[in-house]
Amino acid sequence: MSLRPARPPAVAAPALSTTVPSLGLRIGAAGKGPHTEKDFDAALKAAKSALDGAHKLSKSIDQATAKRKALPDFQSIHKLLGKGKVAEASAKLEQRVSIDPTDREAWRELAFLHKSFDKDLSESLKYLNKALTLDPHHGHLVSEVVDTYRKAGRREEALAELAKLPEGEDLVMAQGELLRELGKPTESLAAYQRAAALPDASLETQKGLARALEHSKQPGKAAEVWKGVLAFHEQAIEEVAANGDKTNGIEEDAGAAAMELARALIKAGDMAGAKAALDAIRVGSVDAKAVAELRLRLKP
Repeated sequence: MSLRPARPPAVAAPALSTTVPSLGLRIGAAGKGPHTEKDFDAALKAAKSALDGAHKLSKSIDQATAKRKALPDFQSIHKLLGKGKVAEASAKLEQRVSIDPTDREAWRELAFLHKSFDKDLSESLKYLNKALTLDPHHGHLVSEVVDTYRKAGRREEALAELAKLPEGEDLVMAQGELLRELGKPTESLAAYQRAAALPDASLETQKGLARALEHSKQPGKAAEVWKGVLAFHEQAIEEVAANGDKTNGIEEDAGAAAMELARALIKAGDMAGAKAALDAIRVGSVDAKAVAELRLRLKP
């Protein structure tokens, strides 16, 4: 049995008209009918204009591709830096951003260059802010920007710059840290609460919220958050152990969370709860001396 579709029956062409399928026009033998030859010419001109536009777009794309291929690669730039040729490396990075202003990594490398070699934090921040504008939810980039502002002693300015960007978890967490460092615990806590309320907030954000609650003299609420963090680690230990894998690293995380929980409970006056948290810590997961020192605070 052949799988080729059967040939359709032949259909005789109309005797008095010509059909132009691509344009949907139908012209009578004498140029009369629903569309005239004038209409047909206009349609052809429109089609030609559309083709010219497509050719220009294609040419533009080809030119952009060629420019991208001509971009200096980061490997060659790093080699120049390794040889101490900072000016040449800077020129190549400037060439990259002139060809592609959306090249986040090139802006970031320029910032690194000025921070590390020129020791010019102001110039570095200019490039870092450009990179952050292109990718405001890049966690490491947010940290770099905040750290540079911090070293320059310009925390208030950092807050103003971050406020211009669309909110994201790392961005709001950074605002919370800056506000805490500026001695504004209430505003800091509000920022951490916003970060923790975002969809799929990370464990680090929960930890940040717990610490912000403690700084706001709310150890009881902080303890509740630490309980959630500890429960997460305990569940992870069970799941990993069930697969026969080692849990050493997770046990250390759980131990650290239990210590934080115990500290918060002690501040809240819940000595029994603090003792239970310390008793549950696995041997070897936390420095024994640190646990012993915390136990001394349980005694009346």
